[in-house]
Amino acid sequence: MFRSIVTAALLAATPALHAQEPFRVDVVGNGPPMLLIPGLTNSGEVWRATAAEFAKDHQVHVFSLAGFAGVPPIATDTGWLRMQREAIVAYVRERRLEKPVIVGHSLGGFLALWIAADHPDLPGAVVNIDGMPFFGTLMNPNATRETMRPMAAQMHRMMMSPGARENYMRMQDAQLKMMARDTAAHAMLARHGRDSDMGTMAVAMHDMYVEDLRADLARVRVPVLNVHAWAAYATMGQSREGLERIAANQYASLATQRLRIHDTAYHFIMLDEPAWLHREMREFLASPR
Repeated sequence: MFRSIVTAALLAATPALHAQEPFRVDVVGNGPPMLLIPGLTNSGEVWRATAAEFAKDHQVHVFSLAGFAGVPPIATDTGWLRMQREAIVAYVRERRLEKPVIVGHSLGGFLALWIAADHPDLPGAVVNIDGMPFFGTLMNPNATRETMRPMAAQMHRMMMSPGARENYMRMQDAQLKMMARDTAAHAMLARHGRDSDMGTMAVAMHDMYVEDLRADLARVRVPVLNVHAWAAYATMGQSREGLERIAANQYASLATQRLRIHDTAYHFIMLDEPAWLHREMREFLASPR
């Protein structure tokens, strides 16, 4: 069922081989629009089950961002994440998609929240799957934009240094065991990492660590479902109560949120517990808005 009906990109003035396109989009199903945005290094392949489920009654737009999982990269310095945000907004407006449900995982969840904060009239609802409004606080609970800037710049330099790609690939295999409980998904996720552009990864991580959306979430006008995975945090010694405190801090200004925490899924909740996630999403989308 998950087949491409339309492949679209915002900057389609040149052929795809010349690759100055911010993303690739596969569209499946009919009905009200839903956008599925993956996270760092991943393609829309991670949404296969979710796209199949919601294509029953939605027009599902499955994004794969430039530079990740074999999608050709685009030339950019810092500001890649902001560029992606505005490109997604332009995609929605150009196609006159009315009040789409924007669903994002990790970096994609961050983008979904950012769009809802900066363009509050655009979405109809947001589902954020294990993303955070300020990733910097996961490294330092007292982090600010200013304190994260030198750290993010250093991380960017390290990721662009000789040998960095080989080091990343070695680390990836160990990290995947803590990212997805579903071992069948590890080969796919490892392939996505191998096929991703190191420069894109470096600038995306830099941008994600210096952007702080926490106060901006007060501008969000639509319902937001925040879904988090405690088991992923438990591997780092975090208690469930600790995760709840982190969420309370991260979403303190977001009056429209509903929080759900899964106790055994890892970071890729849509791969580990798709049936549970889809039930939560359907219940959320069926509630009065």
